[in-house]
Amino acid sequence: MAATQREDYYAVLEVEYDADATAIRTSYLRLAKTRHPDKQPGNSHATGRFQLLEAAYYTLSDPQLRAKYDRSRPRSENRGPWGNPSAASPCPAPTPTKKTRPRKRPAEQPEEPPPKRPWWHTPLGRLRRSLDIQQQWRDWAQDAYDFRHKLVETIQADVDTLA
Repeated sequence: MAATQREDYYAVLEVEYDADATAIRTSYLRLAKTRHPDKQPGNSHATGRFQLLEAAYYTLSDPQLRAKYDRSRPRSENRGPWGNPSAASPCPAPTPTKKTRPRKRPAEQPEEPPPKRPWWHTPLGRLRRSLDIQQQWRDWAQDAYDFRHKLVETIQADVDTLA
C-alpha cells in the first residue's frame, strides 16, 4: 500500500490538525509499536501500512514538509477550504480577475562569443608561464649566489687589511 496524496496523514497518525511536534512524535511511537510488521507476522498488508505510518511521521515532523502538505492535503467534506472546522468559508469567494494578455518577452539577443582567454590559460601558455617562473627562480638563485660571493670577497678584503 503506497502512500498517495489521498491519504490524510493526520488520520493515519490519529492526531488533530493543530497537533504539535511532541503529540505527533508520541502518537507515531505508540502506533509504531503496535503496527510494526514484525508484531503482525500473518498480516500481508502490515508492511504497506507501516510504510504509510512512516511517511506520515516524516512529513508531519518536518515543519517545511508539513506546511507544504497542509497546503495540498485532502479536505474532508465537513472542513472548509482553509481547514477550519466549519463548512462555511471565513472569507468571501474570490472574484474572477480580469484576463490579461501575457507580457511580451524582449527580443532575444544573440549570444556573445566567450571572451578570448589570456595566453597563460592555454596549454602552451601554461608551459611558457611555468618555464618563465623557473627562469625567474634561476635568476634569483644566481643573484643570491653573486651577492653572497661579493659579500665574502668584501669580508675577506677587510680581514686582509686588518691583518
